[in-house]
Amino acid sequence: MAMVAAWLLAAVFGTAGIAKLLAPEATAASFRALGVPGAGPAARGLPLVEVAIAGLLVVSPRAGGVAALVVLAGFTGFLAARLAAGVRADCGCLGAAKPLSRATLLRNGLLAGLASAVIVTPAGGPGVADVVLVGTTVALGAVLLALADLKVSVGRVWDTDTPGRQPPDADRHSAVPRGRYAQAGEERR
Repeated sequence: MAMVAAWLLAAVFGTAGIAKLLAPEATAASFRALGVPGAGPAARGLPLVEVAIAGLLVVSPRAGGVAALVVLAGFTGFLAARLAAGVRADCGCLGAAKPLSRATLLRNGLLAGLASAVIVTPAGGPGVADVVLVGTTVALGAVLLALADLKVSVGRVWDTDTPGRQPPDADRHSAVPRGRYAQAGEERR
């Protein structure tokens, strides 16, 4: 399990670092918007640290896991403080231009969980159970992140028409539906 988790983390850290290296001005602008002290030097240094952690996760998973956990804990703590202060700027994470949200913190928490698994799992090749466990955890995490991202982007996760459900814009004292539920001459039952 540790090897699979280490490779997943290496892919994430490598992708994040390379994306920042390819767009240094955008990274620095994101860091400035977040209020990162020394945004310019941080925008040049963090990507190198991320790429180094990716390499370390491949050659020495436990040491790479510790480094990843330290960086994730520090940056997540900083992001949580900025989010609590009302900052919604792009964090520059993974090269995507997405505003800071609780989904960002959730994603980092899941990555920290993977880093913890790398640290505490004994060395050795992964067994079938390890691969299934990590795969299931990653799939569940991806679903949770997608739902959180949908909530941030759209304002809701889903809003389906359910039989017997009172529409949100209906007048409770009228038998006539309103809004999107109304059709010419149709009455609500």
